Amino acid sequence: MRLQGDALRLHGIAARLGWGWVGGTKLFGLYETPSAPGAQDFLARHQIWCRIFPWSDGWIRLGLPGSAADWDRLAAVVKSRATERL
Repeated sequence: MRLQGDALRLHGIAARLGWGWVGGTKLFGLYETPSAPGAQDFLARHQIWCRIFPWSDGWIRLGLPGSAADWDRLAAVVKSRATERL
């Protein structure tokens, strides 16, 4: 149950960025973004690692944060960019 709840929490965070859910598992989400390379660059500057794909400029994959501090950092980054499209 925890993984399912965490996956839903991650989907909510991605939705606040305007990202659409493409697919995934309970351990990661695959999302459509306006610019996956731009989103990856921004997240990496905040030590949030993700994966993009060479065949899609819009797809980005985020794994579940590992700790409460990681969730807090992700939430803070999203809050700081909530009005912008990553």
